Amino acid sequence: MSRLSSSTFITQHHQLKELWNSHQDSYRWMSPADQQLIHDFYRPSENLSDDELKQHRRHITVTNKSLANRAGKAYARFIRGETYDAPSTTTSSGRIVTIRPVLRPQPDAQLLAKALIQLAMEEAKAEINQRSTDDKAA
Repeated sequence: MSRLSSSTFITQHHQLKELWNSHQDSYRWMSPADQQLIHDFYRPSENLSDDELKQHRRHITVTNKSLANRAGKAYARFIRGETYDAPSTTTSSGRIVTIRPVLRPQPDAQLLAKALIQLAMEEAKAEINQRSTDDKAA
């Protein structure tokens, strides 16, 4: 793979950023490892100026020498349309379920809070149902 010029790096960042902003679900076709490489090197979820991008690239190239090469390969797989074979599982009812995650470089606090509230509500319902069952048995 040839060396990445600053202008190509910036062009690739803008392309990935556009996809992140308008078609974030397209990232699910990449493996989680490739998504991590893309986020670490190209920073598509961040609003960086071209100068900030160049500075980031200079810094990351010194601190993590192989990242540019690994992220470049991940980018190439993504652009070629290579897809990640996500593992599937079969439910007790026989349905095949495949989960394709979209990695977010920063946790989504609102989504996490929503999930925790949902979990707490389900646990409370299960506890109420258990008490009701125990009361009827007694």
